Amino acid sequence: MDEEINSQAYRDPSVGYSTPNDWVYVLWAYPLISFLLMAINLFFIVHAIKTGRPYYWVWIIFMLPVLGAAAYFFVEMRPNVRSIDWGNLRWRFASPTVRIGVLRDVAENSPTVKNRTRLAKEYELQTQWSLAAATYRECLTGVFDNDPRLLISLASALLEEGESEEAHQIASMIPAQRDFKLDDDRKLVFYRSQLAVGTLDSAIEGLEELANRKSSFAPRYYLAQAKVAGGKDDQADEDLQKIVHTFRNGNALLRKHEQQWYSAAQKLLKRKRGFEDWTAT
Repeated sequence: MDEEINSQAYRDPSVGYSTPNDWVYVLWAYPLISFLLMAINLFFIVHAIKTGRPYYWVWIIFMLPVLGAAAYFFVEMRPNVRSIDWGNLRWRFASPTVRIGVLRDVAENSPTVKNRTRLAKEYELQTQWSLAAATYRECLTGVFDNDPRLLISLASALLEEGESEEAHQIASMIPAQRDFKLDDDRKLVFYRSQLAVGTLDSAIEGLEELANRKSSFAPRYYLAQAKVAGGKDDQADEDLQKIVHTFRNGNALLRKHEQQWYSAAQKLLKRKRGFEDWTAT
């Protein structure tokens, strides 16, 4: 009788015993849930590293699974999500062909300097430097014939295209500007052109002055390039590591504006060191 009662209780779901099917479900679901939680943590860890967030976030997410990821999302990611310009986001996700086609049509229908400059900037984003330079040349007419911003942009595009001599000639003829920021841009493209034509000592001296004074990473990145060209690899490493360290410990605004130079510094360090662990700061 007792055996029959126990057998019925074992089969009755209302009795607080686990059936074999319950254990099968738990054994099946547990690794799936674990894998999902690991994937979430891994996603946020990779995001923190790739976007240059401070390294303490990696440890927080690793040591506090789920809670650390949630804290990272609300502190680091959510402020950016709330400020998203969805129209701009759709434009950014449009294909390069579509973007250039739209801007080219606008420039052809309304060939203002503003519209042509927007098209030239898009060519730059797609690394089509010869087209960018040609478009900037089209802007240099009338009252914009000697516009310093256009000349700086043209010289920069020519440097990227490999037309060093012409870029240096254009950069050399741009006069000093009363606008301090514009004059710094003029100096930067001039020192870059000096580097391109082989005037290393003068380029390094000028870039060091800019790098020590400017908060932007661009002068320090080009300074590192100049030092590599001059055989000063150790000093170049210090400049590149300073970019990486400052970026990772900077605020969201700094990371937003300096992402380009942080990525460029990473790539240059990788090229110089191969597979060496260059992430140590």
